[in-house]
Amino acid sequence: MSQILNQDAASAVDFMKRTGSNVREDAGLWIAKQLEYVRTRGYEEPQIANPLVNAIPRSSDIPEWAETFTYPVYDEVGIAKIIANYADDLPRVDIAATQVTAKIQPVGVSYGYNTQELTVSNAMGSNLPTRKAVVARKATDRKIEDLTMVGEARYGVTGIVNHPNIGVTVLPTSTAWGAVATTADAIMADVAALMNALALQSSGAHMATHFFMPLTAYTAMNSKRNTTTGYTALTMAREAYPSVTFVGVPQLTATKQVIVGEFTSTNIEAIVPQPFKQLPAQERNLEFVIPCTARAGGVSVYQPLAFTRATLV
Repeated sequence: MSQILNQDAASAVDFMKRTGSNVREDAGLWIAKQLEYVRTRGYEEPQIANPLVNAIPRSSDIPEWAETFTYPVYDEVGIAKIIANYADDLPRVDIAATQVTAKIQPVGVSYGYNTQELTVSNAMGSNLPTRKAVVARKATDRKIEDLTMVGEARYGVTGIVNHPNIGVTVLPTSTAWGAVATTADAIMADVAALMNALALQSSGAHMATHFFMPLTAYTAMNSKRNTTTGYTALTMAREAYPSVTFVGVPQLTATKQVIVGEFTSTNIEAIVPQPFKQLPAQERNLEFVIPCTARAGGVSVYQPLAFTRATLV
């Protein structure tokens, strides 16, 4: 029997006796197994539906207990040149790294079952409702999503939307993509500006894998058509940049940001040393409470030149 199951069984017996509940002889083990079942459902539920957050690889080398983490931000220096056959003064190339320290913050929620719920479950031999565990998982994952997207400045956590290591590109189009006056060609000019900025700032070392935009912008791309070919701006963009995935993100609508980059673990990572975790149940007055925790630190951008962003009108 697992350690948590043992703890839950002992706590359940004490709790039911203290609250004067009528319980079966095997109540402790029964309730413990029910809580284990509930926890399992909480772990099974897939939660984050944000395509931008899901595209950012998660760090796997930071221990759960860490309160801060230090990571290098790289800059490549040096350039090759034509040399003589017997040259002994070959130009050097190197990687300049700046160390950045960021904070990891605990995230927590809880759910519980009162005396009546436990008594009914025990007496009827029925399962405890799992919805509470699912909601706890959702709430935790939403907070991790928020920290990955926008961070939380007062706690020293930075997200991808406002990360200082990601540069800003000024777009040529001065009207909203969804405006009547905005054409498919105008949208393509903005797309090209972002793609060119990424290629130029990294001297071709980084090529975009993803183009994330507000859902409203994606809708405009998919409706504005070139008057000659009849192709939508989205079709034109996919043909011009076949290796890039164009994605509409509802969570970017409020910020009006477009984020373009090469989303690999060598360039960027979401810092989540401890994902959603449910602890042994605790007695609190007339309730059996299950604390849930996680630990997250926003986003680390290792290669700033692999990304750029812009704000749409």
